[in-house]
Amino acid sequence: WSSDSRRIAICDYLTRRLVDALSTRSRRSGSGSSGRLEIAIPGQEIVERTSVQLDRERFEIRAYAGLPAQGRRVSGQAACRLLTRDLPEAIREALDLEDLEDHLRRHLETHEDQDVIRYQLKKAGLVAFIADGAILPRRSGEDDRPMSGDAAIPFCSPQTLRVELDTPNKGRVGGMGIRQGVTLITGGGYHGKSTLLKAIERGIYNHVPGDGREYVVTDRDAVKVRAEEGRSVGCVDLSPFVGELPTGLSSDVFSTDDASGSTSQAASVNEVIEMGGSVLLMDEDTSATNFLIRDERMTRLIENRNEP
Repeated sequence: WSSDSRRIAICDYLTRRLVDALSTRSRRSGSGSSGRLEIAIPGQEIVERTSVQLDRERFEIRAYAGLPAQGRRVSGQAACRLLTRDLPEAIREALDLEDLEDHLRRHLETHEDQDVIRYQLKKAGLVAFIADGAILPRRSGEDDRPMSGDAAIPFCSPQTLRVELDTPNKGRVGGMGIRQGVTLITGGGYHGKSTLLKAIERGIYNHVPGDGREYVVTDRDAVKVRAEEGRSVGCVDLSPFVGELPTGLSSDVFSTDDASGSTSQAASVNEVIEMGGSVLLMDEDTSATNFLIRDERMTRLIENRNEP
């Protein structure tokens, strides 16, 4: 735990070990949640959590124990077994890392490498980095684990965008660097545009080894915005996008409880900027078309003087 990066990775790793150790000893022994042993289940991201706390003087686990009971009657013997046998056994198993040192080291070194890459992005004039060989597609919309088999095609950077970055553990890593400015991702249907954008969006977080996106790293201040028809907007300046409204209302301080698609997206853009966001991510599939584009044909149909 010589650095914050490594401490966060170790706590994350121990949380995952505790999930397995507690689940094997969690059994219903009464009414309601009696006998349950649980801890917050992590996803594919490595983030700082409150479930496991570690420093040089203290190690703390925050888990849930459902005290055994039958209705309103406490089951004393079962509670004793739960707290003095099952729970300590689970903790001992989770902390027995003698045969897992290499696995733990890979976990924290992968996390540390991602932090170092993210630190280098601004210096290199980049907002995101996608390493060659990354597996971007997921198993499904509800399963964030990597797609397996031949259907998962490893990412390969175009030579025109290829960069190499140094990491303290893996060494030099090559891949695609997305530079500051305006970048368009184009292609036909089912060619992976949204999959790539989703990976970039989630790149603000570090990922566990084996996720496939371990070296997909994005500026922490990147935010994806989309049309959210029906959302509430409170006192947002929409004047960069919307002029005087047809009702004569000013768009400088705009509020509504039921925003349209384009209005909601315009509000989201300005909210991100006000909060200090440095990167805006947009997917055409989830955007309001009339917010993204007004081409020559639309200009002939609706003249500028009639378009707010």
